Amino acid sequence: ACGWVGDSRGLVVLPGGGATLALTDKDHRLDSNNLAEEERVRAVCAQEAEEAAAQEQGEMGPCVGQRGSVIKRRVSAQGEKGPKALLNEATGVSTLVTRSLGDPLGATALSSEPDVVFQASVPDGSRIVIASHAVWDSLKPQRVADLIRKVPDPRKAAMKITQLAKEIRLYGGCTDKDLTALVVDLVKEEAYSEEGISF
Repeated sequence: ACGWVGDSRGLVVLPGGGATLALTDKDHRLDSNNLAEEERVRAVCAQEAEEAAAQEQGEMGPCVGQRGSVIKRRVSAQGEKGPKALLNEATGVSTLVTRSLGDPLGATALSSEPDVVFQASVPDGSRIVIASHAVWDSLKPQRVADLIRKVPDPRKAAMKITQLAKEIRLYGGCTDKDLTALVVDLVKEEAYSEEGISF
């Protein structure tokens, strides 16, 4: 099982050929391909708007600690519109993610409940790649799989992924922020000895 919140995604690269499995193919951003997540957020925002209207008309008592959630585009100091964000109207805090851990000032529609996927089995010799959205915005999963198959050391493979994503982002005029990748090799437990493990 794999649970996640936020805008990182995971990929399983199977040993040998070209096959990959999307471990987490949808992230928790409003500008992503996760329509179910956007629908969940919009439903919470609509419910909060109804409750606020009822409270103004005196139909409900005051909502202690109520944090109004709205979806708005971020706007730069120069007036340029950015990505959709989830805004807490009471605090002014906005987040690009719709699920995260430990964000007490975020909107009430911001959930800490993870999405969970179950993968029946993953063969020995597979590799798991977990990377931030900036990596996946720059590199297609197959390109990541092809890249790490050429690099046996998982740490060096992760560095190759972030290095290539950085080059692509900088060439395209983007920042090199939020470039994180982790590569994990899946091996049988008996393949490890105490002397063979190093950190």
